[in-house]
Amino acid sequence: LPGLFSAASIAAVETLGTLVLAGDRNRLFVLTPQLTQIGSLAIPVRALDAVRAFTADLDLDGGIDPASEAFDLAFVVEDATQRLSIVDVSSPGSPSLIAAIPLGRSARDVVVDPVERLAYVGDDLGIQIVDVSNPLEAVGLLDANGDARDDRLLGRVAGATASRSLALSRSGTHGYSGSSATGE
Repeated sequence: LPGLFSAASIAAVETLGTLVLAGDRNRLFVLTPQLTQIGSLAIPVRALDAVRAFTADLDLDGGIDPASEAFDLAFVVEDATQRLSIVDVSSPGSPSLIAAIPLGRSARDVVVDPVERLAYVGDDLGIQIVDVSNPLEAVGLLDANGDARDDRLLGRVAGATASRSLALSRSGTHGYSGSSATGE
């Protein structure tokens, strides 16, 4: 990707419809299939997942209005800030940070189940389960119960060990986690 970054600096790449999302330690880039930059956002990317037309019942009326409740989203694991950030890329020329969920530890990978509206975040202790049902809910700590832990962190997958790479089956019924003995 001449002029943008070297191949060695790319931390993650995902496709989203006809877009390519790529991230390095400094930015998330939104690109055409020909790798022409459309937009970018200053956010350090460790890993990412992308979901086209992610739906959220924001007005709690029991239905989804595609014009105001469907978003093209990038879910970005930021290593330095130890958070899961949600970036709206519905307007590819001007991606915007719409939520940031403090994870409390450095994470390695993320995979999102858009049907269940859950993100699975791999870290050195295993897999955290994160509620992403309302992607516009908050940037920063959401702590209604006062325990100093973000309320969107639902728990951990029992028995999971340090996770460096995650995948979900297309049906969402199976999850896979990879790790290495060296911790890399």
